[in-house]
Amino acid sequence: MNRTSKYTKKYAGVNRLSAGLNAVTTPLFKKRGFAENKIITDWNYIVGKELGNSSTPKRITFNRDKKTDGTLTVEVYDSGIAMEMTYMEPVLIEKISVYFGYRAISRLKIMQRPGGQPHLDEERKIPVRNISDDKKKVLDNYLEDIDDAELKEALKSLGVGVMSDYSKL
Repeated sequence: MNRTSKYTKKYAGVNRLSAGLNAVTTPLFKKRGFAENKIITDWNYIVGKELGNSSTPKRITFNRDKKTDGTLTVEVYDSGIAMEMTYMEPVLIEKISVYFGYRAISRLKIMQRPGGQPHLDEERKIPVRNISDDKKKVLDNYLEDIDDAELKEALKSLGVGVMSDYSKL
């Protein structure tokens, strides 16, 4: 007789982080008009590395009850790239259409953002996380059998991040 509960879950191994991340990010992207987050995650692939590194898709707006012929708002961090994207609008629209398999976008709205791309402007300030001496000892005990110094340091950094008290940041 097979005695399995409907609550028993078979362990299937390690899952990719992106699988769970899509469930979290999809509602956020839908608020901005992105039915699929692929246009954001694959932006560099769609428009090319040079244009992709200097711009970010921000919003898609559609006419009522339509999911085609939308307007894609793109934030551009360089005036030269903004002008280039304006001239290349028909080509970019065609690339986006080919990528999605239908004419999702019929117009680009280029918004120039002065000051450069936020994550490239300056070194990000990452808060220093401290853990108590007891937690340090526990972490060191876990890591003492690891011989590879680089791996040990990476795991220690991860452990400090996991064990730190976020309320003190």
